[in-house]
Amino acid sequence: MKKQTGRDWPIASYLRVIPFGHQALQQRRNVPLEFDPGVLPYANNWHFSPFSWRHAKTYEQGPDHDTVTGCWGANYRRMSRIFGDPGLNHFGRVEGLESATEETFRLGRLFRPSLYYRNASLVEIRNAVLRGEDIRLGLEVGSEWYDPPQGRIEFNSVGWEPLGSHAVPLGEYDPKEDRYYFENSWGYQWGGKGLSEDSRPYGCGSIPGILIQQRVVESWTGMPVGLDIPSRPDLGFRELHWKWIQEADFGVHVREIREGENRCGWAFCIARDGYLTVDEFFVAPEYRARGFARLLCKAVQDLAEVVKKPIRLLLSFAESGAESKEMRDAVARMFGVTWRPSKTRFCYMVADSRAEVSILPAWDRIPCSPATILERLRPLSETPIYDKRIFSVHFGTDRQKRARPNGVAFADTRGRRLHLGTASVSVPSTHRFGSIGRWHSRRWPKGNDDHLRVLNITPKSSDDFARDAGGMRLQIGDDCRHLLFIHGYNVSFEEATIRCAQLGFDLKVSGHTFLYSWPSAGRMLRYRHDEATVEAAFPYFCDYMELIASQLDGEGLSVITHSMGNRLIVRWLEQQRVVRPNLQSLAFCAADVDTDTFSNGLKSLSGIAGQATIYVAVGDIPLFMSKFVHGYNRAGIAPPFIQVAGAETVAVKGLNLFDLGHTYFGSAAALLHDQYECFHYGVAARFRQRLSPMQREDGTEYWSLDVSSG
Repeated sequence: MKKQTGRDWPIASYLRVIPFGHQALQQRRNVPLEFDPGVLPYANNWHFSPFSWRHAKTYEQGPDHDTVTGCWGANYRRMSRIFGDPGLNHFGRVEGLESATEETFRLGRLFRPSLYYRNASLVEIRNAVLRGEDIRLGLEVGSEWYDPPQGRIEFNSVGWEPLGSHAVPLGEYDPKEDRYYFENSWGYQWGGKGLSEDSRPYGCGSIPGILIQQRVVESWTGMPVGLDIPSRPDLGFRELHWKWIQEADFGVHVREIREGENRCGWAFCIARDGYLTVDEFFVAPEYRARGFARLLCKAVQDLAEVVKKPIRLLLSFAESGAESKEMRDAVARMFGVTWRPSKTRFCYMVADSRAEVSILPAWDRIPCSPATILERLRPLSETPIYDKRIFSVHFGTDRQKRARPNGVAFADTRGRRLHLGTASVSVPSTHRFGSIGRWHSRRWPKGNDDHLRVLNITPKSSDDFARDAGGMRLQIGDDCRHLLFIHGYNVSFEEATIRCAQLGFDLKVSGHTFLYSWPSAGRMLRYRHDEATVEAAFPYFCDYMELIASQLDGEGLSVITHSMGNRLIVRWLEQQRVVRPNLQSLAFCAADVDTDTFSNGLKSLSGIAGQATIYVAVGDIPLFMSKFVHGYNRAGIAPPFIQVAGAETVAVKGLNLFDLGHTYFGSAAALLHDQYECFHYGVAARFRQRLSPMQREDGTEYWSLDVSSG
């Protein structure tokens, strides 16, 4: 972990340690802050995790909190100071606290901020950003946040309505445009790359200063995690007095109580606007009713006499609820001050010696409580859709072609030649993400039809097909990416086409969506038939891939293959001399391939594709039946969790047993969002929003994805 750039290594300008029942130890001047040596082995590979966020939600809502709403920024900071953050490698994105081990808590204690303070104006926010501080900014958000071009959010007050509150870390400031840049936790698919072009784990956005001024809820600056003062944990209970100086005329006085390594309570004070402002006054829940609040109050009052300034308390929005009234009134009585409404948006209430009393807040309302906006909504630039949409699927198949009165169709028998063409699929306005349509019993009550349907199938010659496959870059530009889907067992040509269209539509494919359909019988009891036809389809599949490779001209191609269809892609990748397109990502879903055949055939995927993911599941019933038929394990079921160099294994849990746990690759929203990040950005698993790190028995890493909640 590096020292902060552009400024001297931080110091405590004074430090007093007072063991309970004893005199203060000798006061020290200009004491360098330091990292615990235990931090260093993890510092270079450390990323924020939801550990502190989970604690803050538990603090606000209890142990049975929901998974949708967020938490107040002040409480996030408090829980970070108490529990710390073990990092994403040791606490995954969707893990609950009940799964945290003692090692997780130990690492969390190493990565704790030593203090934080409120930014009380836009000027303080700007100065903190320019110093490179760790800043959390809470804002009320509206629909302008849903899908802004390149993450640029503009201020608009006409007809604006708040939809919730959202917190982001500020990173950079552009004085020419008066814009602040931040990383957003909604994933790579949101926003742009920020002021610099470096690759980031999240999408970046930017906002103008006027938007902060008008929409701010709270802003907190924290000392870098893991940095602290030397404080002698061996002394047990002790009182610490120290000051962190940021600038010659600005610093934070800290008064705190610690027991060993535990932080019991603290007060952070800043000389600001003629007052000694108490930005934060907090006693941890397990240490309340023990007189610590009065001890901290006395320490702050003594400090006020030294600096010769009256005391002013600031109340955060985390205490704005009625349930906190008794506690905040008790604090005001201890200090001998009176609460009154704040005149700015940067805090809820203030309290000082003035006698003014008011029951009305300075605002017309309290800001919306924080909420997590789970998915992006329709882009603002997109016209609302009321009519059916038409989606094109460019297919190759070695099925038998059949003439029909209204066109052509493809049977479940072998055609023994490669057929090419384009199918048009209607996507209704009632389409739901991850769905190809509900059952009739679920559609009748609402009176609407959400089924995707094949409208027509147009056969094409190889020249016509190649002409359509090439040249897409002229329409889309350099960001043109294509998708190929290879279906599995028990799928008809029509079903494969509809599923391919749904994948292309939901993943927002910018280029072409390709399908290869081998002659599956589309019947559950024709498993042996499908095994024979998928093997016989291999030469035609190779011809199809060579045709695609020759026309895409280096444009990125992502491949999603399911079930028995994995046998085609595995054999194709085994061949070293085949002509391959630029493979951006590979997704092996529920692979009905012998585990040894899979691992031996793909000894390494390094250098073959930019990113490769193997999705496996515990409750995949068809694959368990396949294992029973063949007598050996299949690559798509777990445990054991298959391991291939250059590929990342994702264990899927929470499957829907109504579809036998086998079609999750296209219907589970969580997996589709994971594939969205792979398709558009090729990001590694550790940066993908919904994955949690796990370990095999040999210590190697794989990932977990819960699809039960969408």
